[in-house]
Amino acid sequence: MPHGHYESHDVNMTSSGDHMDADADSDVEDAMGQSEESVEIVWKGLVVLAGIYAFFITERLISLCRAARRRCNKVLLT
Repeated sequence: MPHGHYESHDVNMTSSGDHMDADADSDVEDAMGQSEESVEIVWKGLVVLAGIYAFFITERLISLCRAARRRCNKVLLT
């Protein structure tokens, strides 16, 4: 929401002041649902980044093993 724009919510209170209107309850549930979705999206993104990182580390280890094997074979041939 841009700065300077505020959204007002009308909340009907009972005489005891303990109960909110159904609209306010649904707003709270929507906000909680959106935050749970955001957390899920963040976790999925972190899993994807971890997978990419694991891929690069594996690729680097394979190239190091190949280089070591080539050096070993070159030494044996000479």
